[in-house]
This record gives sequence, structure tokens and C-alpha cells, in this order.
Amino acid sequence: MADREAAKRLILKIIAIAGGRLAGKYRLHKAFYAAHVIYWREREGILTDYPVVKLPDGPGIDDLDNLLAELVE
Repeated sequence: MADREAAKRLILKIIAIAGGRLAGKYRLHKAFYAAHVIYWREREGILTDYPVVKLPDGPGIDDLDNLLAELVE
């Protein structure tokens, strides 16, 4: 459960950095993955333990639709 909460906090932070809006889920998937890669390179650690999955267009956030629904609630 903590992994899920960490993923939701990261999603909110990504949206905030983007000025409160993101045009499409594709960009959110890529920003989430990029945040993990950048964190790994700079801190040599893991940003969150939330799964990144293989999607047809590249890496993405596992169960994104449900995470977003939880955030909307």
C-alpha cells in the first residue's frame, strides 16, 4: 500500500511541476519513468517501489487509471 501512496504523491508532484496540467496520460507515463531514471542516476537509489510496466509505446505506470481515480476521490 505504501508503494501505491508513493506513486500517487509522485504523480501529483509531476502534475504540479507541469503547471497543474498534463496533456494526456502518455506524458505522465514518460515523466514518471524519467523521474525514476533521473533519481537513480543522481542518488543511486530507488524513488518509489511502484511497478513500471511495458506498454506498446514504452514504459508506463502500472494501473494508472485506478491510481488517477483514487486521486480524484
